[in-house]
Amino acid sequence: EHQLHYLYRSSSRGLLHKSDGTWSFWAPEMCEQGATFSGYSCDVWAAGVCLWAFMFGKLPFQEDSPEVLFEAIRDKELDFPLEERQVSSEVQDLLRRFLQKLPRERITVGQALDHPWVQLADEEEEHETRAGKGEDECITDANLPPIVTVDPDQSEARP
Repeated sequence: EHQLHYLYRSSSRGLLHKSDGTWSFWAPEMCEQGATFSGYSCDVWAAGVCLWAFMFGKLPFQEDSPEVLFEAIRDKELDFPLEERQVSSEVQDLLRRFLQKLPRERITVGQALDHPWVQLADEEEEHETRAGKGEDECITDANLPPIVTVDPDQSEARP
């Protein structure tokens, strides 16, 4: 299991005061030394960073030093790559909401699940499943080629 960051709880409401982990996934409020912040809101930010990476193949903020990275996360506007034209306006909107600098204005998990882009993906998956395509397109042991082992003492491979 890969964990993007670890947060230490300071209260039952998800308010935190210490963070650790991969800096590129930190929310702006985590970059302020000694700040108290919502772990829930920071997790939403990290989900936005993941979605950005999935869509564009790179992180939204990349810098050589932690100080410059933290400054970029806090202050730099989102700069959609040229590939922006290849993604829908709905996913662009969702990314902007995930990566909102002010935590009180950032989308919540519930709002993200109700977002048109997520709903569209759910509708497409449901349609494919009803059409009988969803299960056939899944990778299973039944539709994988056999595993081939090679015995170094013999010249041919055998399944």
